[in-house]
Amino acid sequence: MYLAKTICVLAVIAVANSAFGQATTVRDSQAQHRLIPTRQLLQRPSDIADHSPLPSILIRPLNRGPTSATHRDEFQQPSSTCPDIDLGILPGSGSVSGSTVGCNNRFGYDDTCPDTCGFYGGEAPDRLFRFSVPQSGFWTFRLGTDTDFYASMQLRTGSAPPGTNCLASDDISQGHCFTNPALPKFDAELVAGAEYYLIVDGYDAVSSGAFTMEWFGPRQVSLKVYEFYYPNAYYPVFENISGDGKTIVGAIRVWNGSQWFLRPLALSNGVGRQLSAPTTPYDWAYASGVSYNGSTIVGNRLVVDTFNDLCLPDTTQWEPLIWQGSEEPSALSPAPALVFNVSNDGTTAVGGVGNHCDEIYAAGSFGCEPTCDCFDCEAVAWQGGSTNRLSYLPNMCAGNERSVAFDVSGNGNVIVGYSNSSELSGCSGQWTEGFRYEGGVMTGVGAPPAWPSSNLYAVSADGSLMGGQGETLGFSSEAVIWAAPGSESFLWQDGCVSGGIAAISGDGEVLVGTKFPECFTPFRYAFMWDATNGVRDLGGMMSGYGVSPEAWFVSGGTTGYHYATGVSDDGKTIVGFDTNGNNYNHVVGSWVIRFVSGDVDHDGVLNVGDNCPSVANRFQSDGDSDGVGDLCDPCPANATNQCVAGASAAAEVVATNGGTVTTPDGFAQVIVDPGDPSADITISITGMPTNGQPVSLNSGGHGGPGLLIRQWELLPSGFSFTQPVALTLGADVTSLTSAQRSAVCLGYYDSAADTWPCSQNSCAVTEAPPGTFTAACTQHITHFSMWGLLVPIAPASPLADPTDVDKPRYISFQSPPQSVAASDTAIQVMLVSLMHPDPPNLPQFPPPNFAAQEGTVRYVGAPGDCSETEVPPTTFKCASLQCAPLYMDWNAALGGATLHIADQAIVPSSTYDLRQLSALCQGNESTCAAISDPLTITTARWGDVAAAFQAPSPAPLTQPNITDVSACVDKFKAVPTAIITARADVNPAIPNHRVDIADVANIVDGFKNLVYPFPGPTACP
Repeated sequence: MYLAKTICVLAVIAVANSAFGQATTVRDSQAQHRLIPTRQLLQRPSDIADHSPLPSILIRPLNRGPTSATHRDEFQQPSSTCPDIDLGILPGSGSVSGSTVGCNNRFGYDDTCPDTCGFYGGEAPDRLFRFSVPQSGFWTFRLGTDTDFYASMQLRTGSAPPGTNCLASDDISQGHCFTNPALPKFDAELVAGAEYYLIVDGYDAVSSGAFTMEWFGPRQVSLKVYEFYYPNAYYPVFENISGDGKTIVGAIRVWNGSQWFLRPLALSNGVGRQLSAPTTPYDWAYASGVSYNGSTIVGNRLVVDTFNDLCLPDTTQWEPLIWQGSEEPSALSPAPALVFNVSNDGTTAVGGVGNHCDEIYAAGSFGCEPTCDCFDCEAVAWQGGSTNRLSYLPNMCAGNERSVAFDVSGNGNVIVGYSNSSELSGCSGQWTEGFRYEGGVMTGVGAPPAWPSSNLYAVSADGSLMGGQGETLGFSSEAVIWAAPGSESFLWQDGCVSGGIAAISGDGEVLVGTKFPECFTPFRYAFMWDATNGVRDLGGMMSGYGVSPEAWFVSGGTTGYHYATGVSDDGKTIVGFDTNGNNYNHVVGSWVIRFVSGDVDHDGVLNVGDNCPSVANRFQSDGDSDGVGDLCDPCPANATNQCVAGASAAAEVVATNGGTVTTPDGFAQVIVDPGDPSADITISITGMPTNGQPVSLNSGGHGGPGLLIRQWELLPSGFSFTQPVALTLGADVTSLTSAQRSAVCLGYYDSAADTWPCSQNSCAVTEAPPGTFTAACTQHITHFSMWGLLVPIAPASPLADPTDVDKPRYISFQSPPQSVAASDTAIQVMLVSLMHPDPPNLPQFPPPNFAAQEGTVRYVGAPGDCSETEVPPTTFKCASLQCAPLYMDWNAALGGATLHIADQAIVPSSTYDLRQLSALCQGNESTCAAISDPLTITTARWGDVAAAFQAPSPAPLTQPNITDVSACVDKFKAVPTAIITARADVNPAIPNHRVDIADVANIVDGFKNLVYPFPGPTACP
């Protein structure tokens, strides 16, 4: 189906033709990104690099005696000129050497063998091996590099051939069967205890020679990559697979000596063949859909009026075809049209009528490829020889009619696709809406929240589940499933990350498709999804299963485009194709993944021995040793399950894949394979509860109080990575203040220091929906430990002087204790408003103008002891201001005493805001959010030292008077009941923390309403 969509509905993007130097042109940015996600290309490793060197085993002839009449066995028949070999029960890996030289021909070609592409071995000498396997699964067999003749292999079941079932074969030494020219090799799913026969044969009538036959297994998954078909035919495109998993359809590129052509292709049991299609001037055709048993195939051929050696004209049209029990197709009417799929029973084909291609682009070394969109199309179903036009969604505006059908349920009753939608876009024709057509009625599924458009591309065989995407006109799309219109459920929601669902298994249990892993990355990866395990990268799964990635199908790279296009009804077989990372739509081959029977969760561990058979857990982790795998254990850290049942969770992370844990009770395990990851992986954990535990933070060596919002333990503790791993933790932070949300950080627990080293600026907070805030914090980690989402706690605000506040030249306050041991703070003083007497001075005595320093900040310097002029003398805590912050435990330094600050920046009739900054702010004081609310202090009018004080605003009716002069004189004379120094000390410019006759004189001047005589604050460097 992908080829159909990429060629005609989703605008295939062709690229610069290396031969002709033609530049890339992209016409439809919306269509470009539908259903097209990414992966990367790595160098091809040795097929069995992790199994070599292979040990040889003892070769022993089998002596069974006479063959019984009830068991036909040609093993060691008298006609054999070379002894047959009984390998017994195979070890997990091994090899055996032999030769066919001098042997006679006993076993010939059998066209029931999968992957057989030509007649071979009819007269060549052959050699027979018998064996069984100790464990069920996929076993790999191949001939070694020392094989010195054109060889082939066959694997048979039952009694010895002829007349027995052929399980597998391969003749790839001739470059056939969609793979690179190489020695014969195949995977076969074998059952423990059953008896198997393997034949090493010559490819042609006379080939013979020495060989080494190698094997290894078992594995629970098989990956086969296809590049070649036969000489001059390359790069197959696998578009779909039959429900029974036995027939794959698509296309193959064919070179006729001067021009590339696209021909329809079908593989049945691995045996490939070109499907016949009517010849056109430009011979392009492909197969797009197939019925359950492969008996009905549908596809399209290109129809043009003239032949153009370089490019097709923009009058390109397509004609739909159907193959039913014959190599010759029939045309579906009317045309132009496109057909995309056919029902399991072969009765209903679906597509769109009225196709027209508006642009054609060159496509690299393959000559020309069309890229087109379906204008003025109408969804259609071909049933019983008739054409049923499905119309459009209701209330469609004239001129905007367009609809296309992409998939159909097994019995043909449910059809899905998309239509222009008047509900979503009025008459603009801008947005599409996925539809479900059933019982003659087309119903829109709506658009997911926050997405203006939706498309449906797949439906399960029973019609119960639909898959597609929510989409914008730009780069973004989200994979979405619908159980009914309006019941959408996202597979992921990653911002501009794009992708979609291409196919659904018959029972709806497995979905496949393709995804961009992040914004604007040059690769896409093929994924599979099931309800228990979520979205999993197929390439990462292959590496995780221990399958040596073949050719370009690998995980964790930076280039390459990998498309999963079809899945069998049982979910055990998935097909797709890849393109290279340099040019769009340069198909470089296709692949088939087959999962072993008896492994429901596709984790490579058979159900019978799986400690968690319903959830993929390849590592079989059981942290509390209770016999239940962590991923199935309601409390994976407690053998007696003393936790919130069903809330704790655990996840295994494949080295090249990601893992996700959702756990609302505060405990999560993330288990990583002991091997270091070969590339960056992401561990995402969400849904943890708030616990609000005060902790000591540490950032850049600076300690401070913090609040632990979420906590996770990543196990095994101390596990380290050669390459950093991206750890993403998320939490709902709606309950936090705006300042706290801006200060959220990610940290790990340092048990030695009993602190949480916290990374700054590692979190992004988003609001969606309105009023709900979510923090997503990402940190590259090198080891596992206790991790947490933290908020630095803003220190408590300074406390007002408990005796009085207003003083002309002093500001006084107390520092409260902080919530945790790491309580160092700096005390910031903001000069808010300077020298604004209210009521104003007399006109002849205007106040000095200190406005240039308003809004600037100073910091409180080191405190000391100053003497009161009392008998006997006492002391008070005093300090001045400075430009640099001083971090210390102020509460401990002051011992609960009031601190009186005097400085030339402290002037009468002014306002100051005092805040405490956490030590976490050190170095970023101007932007730090770990800062207290302000304590606002106003200074009294010049000369006003005794109540009632004249504050700058609002203005009481009092002014400095004789009471103020008398209070200062009493302090000067050290009268025991006199006011404190901080009130009476108004002179000189920097107070000397004592009261003398100069202070009395200045208070008298204030009483006379004279101008303030001292300088104000100066600028900090």
